[in-house]
Order: sequence, then structure tokens, then C-alpha cells
Amino acid sequence: MHATDCFQQPASTAAFLAQMLDAPVSGLHWLASGSHTRVFGFDWQQRTWVLRVARSPEQILKCWQAERWLRHWLPLPHTLQQGQQDGFYWSIQSRLPGQPLSSLPPAQQGQLLPQILQRWADFQAAAPLLQPACGYGPLHWEQGTGFASWQAFLADSVILRADPTRWKHPAHRQAFERAQARYQKLCPHCPETAFVLHGDAKGANLLVDGQALRGVVDWATLGCGDWAYDPAALVLYLPLPLWSEAIGLTQQAYDRFDQQDLMARLLCYMLHSALEALIHLAPHEMPDSTADRRTADMLQRLAALDQLATDSGL
Repeated sequence: MHATDCFQQPASTAAFLAQMLDAPVSGLHWLASGSHTRVFGFDWQQRTWVLRVARSPEQILKCWQAERWLRHWLPLPHTLQQGQQDGFYWSIQSRLPGQPLSSLPPAQQGQLLPQILQRWADFQAAAPLLQPACGYGPLHWEQGTGFASWQAFLADSVILRADPTRWKHPAHRQAFERAQARYQKLCPHCPETAFVLHGDAKGANLLVDGQALRGVVDWATLGCGDWAYDPAALVLYLPLPLWSEAIGLTQQAYDRFDQQDLMARLLCYMLHSALEALIHLAPHEMPDSTADRRTADMLQRLAALDQLATDSGL
């Protein structure tokens, strides 16, 4: 069975799962996909499960490692099986209850923010630094994080190496160049503190049930660095009217942490996430309505970040 056929067709994917689990599965359906992963949901033995498929072992192994190290502080999916299939890497995980925070109306997201940010601050205050990670930035399986300092991670970003001429639209290019320059200006404000980071703690990866945080998924960017990086990612992807409230709630939830230059740090990390998202989205040789909408949304967020930085004197 070839992995390309197996994971692209529903029938062959279901057959693969039945072979791995020694029993038929039902209700197989696509959940999400990205540039490196595909995610399916299915039912087996009267429970719901998730199949994650990735090109790189990092995408699979770091989710498993996060469960081993961090399950005492956050609700994480349990890995039942994982393996390799003809160049693809896969894992079968329990499906956690709830729905993505980002799928809720803005008012409901705002109601949940105090609890989520406090829960995240408590987690980062208590969780031990990861082993064998011995540096900063995203954890790489078997090699540690690879950066001797947080500043080295920020300076090595693809953001600073990106060529703005890749953007054919002049307004897009100008927006990227302006944000790129501001990011470089803000980097020196970021300290060398070391905390466990999810690395992509946006609302799409936080599962809620309307009352509380019920699950945290997609730990492919697990790493170590300034604690403010995770709440910055959460704020970036919130509806724009919630930004001011969310920044204030971050200050309250993290009152025991070092908050020197906090606004500069949050802005820096929001720019980091936004610019990396734009680099991933552009340029497109063929028309892609979904990518075009995401690009437009991120450019709107860059404009809001520019105004927020200006208003803050940064």
C-alpha cells in the first residue's frame, strides 16, 4: 500500500486504519490540512480519534513528546500508535472534546480569554524546561533546540532573510518591508528568559467547550523561549476588537512574570508570527481564493499592528 494513495483517498485511509487497529473504523472525515500535515477524524471502539499524517517525523514526535512531558499541566491528546508508512509519518491520537476557540463568535471568545490566559500562565510557571532541549527556539528531535540564545533564534528568522520583491503587489511589498523593519527594531527588547512554548498557541489549536479550555493540539512547534511568545500568538489571531482587552488580560494573568518592555515583546512576537504566515502564503503562481483571503486577513492584522506600535511609541 503506497502512502500517497493511502492518505489521499478515504477508502484506502480507512483500510490503513483498520489494518493498524485490527478492526474496522467508521465516520472517517477530513479535519484540517496544512503545508506539512493532514488530519482526519474517525470513530473506533465507541470513541472518537484523530489520525495525523506528516511529511516530517518532527510533526509527529513532538506531539507525542509534549504529551509525555506536559500532560500534568494541560489537557493533551493521548497517542495510541505512531509509525512510518512509505515516507510518511503518522499517529493515532484520542480526540479531545470541544471546538476551536477561533470558531466561536467574538463575544464568546472574549468571555473565555481570562480563564485561558490564566491557565496558560499557570502552565508556563510550573512546567519544567524540556529535555533534551538545551537552548532556545523550536525543539528539533534529537538535536535539541539549536540556538544558543533567544536573540539568536529571533535573528535567524526567515523574516529577516525574506526578499520583499517576492510580493508582486506594491502595497503588499511595502506592508511587508515596513513590518520587517519594525520587527528588527523590536527584537532587542526581548529577554533571554526560558519557558516552555507551544510555539503556535492560536485559537485554532485551543479547544474549548464554551466554559473552559478542554484541549491543546498541534505541538509541532514545541520549544523554549520568552514566555510572552505564546500569548502573543493567541492575541494575533483573535478578532481585532479583542486585542486591547487581551493584552490587558495578559498583563494580569502573568503578573508574577518579568514584564519589562512587555508591549514591545508582544508586538515583536505578533509580527514574527504574522510575517512568517505571509511568507508561507506568498507568492502564488496560480489563483487561490483561500490563500488570497488569508493574505488579506494577515495584511489587515499587520496594519493593526503598525497602528498599535505607533500608538505605543514603538
